[in-house]
Amino acid sequence: MRFKLSFLLLLSLIVSGCGGDKSDGSLPDMEFGGKSNYVLSDFDLNNEVRYWEIRMGPLPQSEWRDEIGYLYEYDVLYQFDETGLASLSEQEVQNLNDVDSQYGFSSECLPDYCPIYGVSVQGGSVVVIASDQELLDFFGTINTHAELDVWLWAKSYQARYYQEVEGGYMVVVAWDNLCGTSGEDLIFVDHNGVITKQREISRESYSGCV
Repeated sequence: MRFKLSFLLLLSLIVSGCGGDKSDGSLPDMEFGGKSNYVLSDFDLNNEVRYWEIRMGPLPQSEWRDEIGYLYEYDVLYQFDETGLASLSEQEVQNLNDVDSQYGFSSECLPDYCPIYGVSVQGGSVVVIASDQELLDFFGTINTHAELDVWLWAKSYQARYYQEVEGGYMVVVAWDNLCGTSGEDLIFVDHNGVITKQREISRESYSGCV
């Protein structure tokens, strides 16, 4: 009799475990708007922010780049937005164009380093956003999908789909370690920007490293 009860208990646990797996199978399905499509109002910023943009800085200076006449200029990747830019005075635009940064909250150009950073016009000042913490301070809290998209990009994720839940967002993200492995995960991002992995969705291997 004791054996039968133990067997029934084990069977019950197995069945309930399978049910839990099925409930975890649902994934977020809300698409992000795309960083090139966001406007200033998609970000919940303080009232003094009148315009901001994301730039990619140039490759570091080197002898051979000097020899070929390489132009050390930044590229504007995303503007938030053209209406805000048009509202700036000539002096404010000049001040905006004059600033740059050797550091960023993300980067490109591997194995070299091109910083990706933000520049904003807040009140009458131009402010550079050149680290994860500065980006988080700029956002205040992560409470729009546009902020979520940029924040995950800064954390080396490619945001796929999201769902707003209590305390933050569930997000499907793609990742790549740039040396043989890539995949997709389900993560939770709270309003303070803390990322907690929920589970791995997929993983694959490839040859080569950056």
